[in-house]
Amino acid sequence: MSIEVCGDGNCLFRAVSKGLRNTEEQYMKIRLPTTLELILNRSHYDYEHEAFVDHFNNDRLVIDRFDTVLKDIPQSLAIAA
Repeated sequence: MSIEVCGDGNCLFRAVSKGLRNTEEQYMKIRLPTTLELILNRSHYDYEHEAFVDHFNNDRLVIDRFDTVLKDIPQSLAIAA
């Protein structure tokens, strides 16, 4: 399903707003906290930041095999059809 929104550079936030609230006019309520998150926690998003936190290559991340994680996907797709 595609959603038509204004293409003014805020289209991602407008699409999320329209999907959640059925109006794209609430996009700033999504964009502002997203922008604040990125600014306040830059070390989690900017790999060039001197205090970059690499969540994907640290020992806290549990890595499962894809065949274990995705084993129920074909059945779920069959049920959804």
